[in-house]
Amino acid sequence: MILYRYMNEENKTTTPVNVTPINASQTKRRGRPVVNVNWPNADFTFNNLNEANKALSSSSLRKKMRLELTKGGLVKVGTLKTAFGRPQNIYSKNQ
Repeated sequence: MILYRYMNEENKTTTPVNVTPINASQTKRRGRPVVNVNWPNADFTFNNLNEANKALSSSSLRKKMRLELTKGGLVKVGTLKTAFGRPQNIYSKNQ
C-alpha cells in the first residue's frame, strides 16, 4: 500500500489517500497460453525435437530454438549428412 497526499483545491488542505498497486500475478493474462519446450538431454536434431513436442507448430519450435541458441541455452554440436537432401544440424543442451 502506498500513501499519497491529495491536495484539496478549495480548502488548500492535504488529505492522505491510500493507493494499492496491482500485482502482475493478480491480473489475468490475455492471449494464448505459453507452451514450454521439452528439451532432450542427449544430442538431437530439429526433427527429433519436433516429434517430441507435438503441442507446438514447427515454426514456433524453430523460433524458440533460435532464441535458445542466441541465449546460449543450446549449442550446435555437429552436422548430420545424409545420402540425399539437406544436412541436419545436431544440437545439445548447454549445461
